[in-house]
Amino acid sequence: MDGNHGSTIGYAPNSFGEINFEQPQFKNHSLDVSGAAYQYDFYEDDSTSTHNRAKLFPSHSTEQQQIFVRKIQQRLWMAYLISLKNAMQNIATNAIQLMVKALLKH
Repeated sequence: MDGNHGSTIGYAPNSFGEINFEQPQFKNHSLDVSGAAYQYDFYEDDSTSTHNRAKLFPSHSTEQQQIFVRKIQQRLWMAYLISLKNAMQNIATNAIQLMVKALLKH
């Protein structure tokens, strides 16, 4: 066994109890605070965050922006084609079922 836990469920919480992700030795210690306290929001003032592409877009070169837009267009087109294919398959399946029902009635 190499210790990588194989097919063990690797998320918590889970209903299998296979891995305990609780690690109290790494828990933050309590802090004595007087006055107002504030919880830090990672995304609030992070000008370098890649989580907000809209803020990053203007900082890229025109060529990089065009590549980015092309990739979005390609992905949207593929999503459209996949949904269209699925819709056509559903229509065909329903049509076949209706024809079989009609034939069985006669």
